[in-house]
Amino acid sequence: MQSRYSLAFFCHPNDDTTVTCLESCKKEHPPIYPPILAGDYLLSRLQATY
Repeated sequence: MQSRYSLAFFCHPNDDTTVTCLESCKKEHPPIYPPILAGDYLLSRLQATY
């Protein structure tokens, strides 16, 4: 059996980057969530853990 390795990879866009549904996806599926700034999203997730 061949060995396998896992590697965690984390990335986060600049805090002032807007995260939103792609225009091409909106045609077939309306967005479930409103646009949010990446920094605001990260802050909300961190606040939810404390």
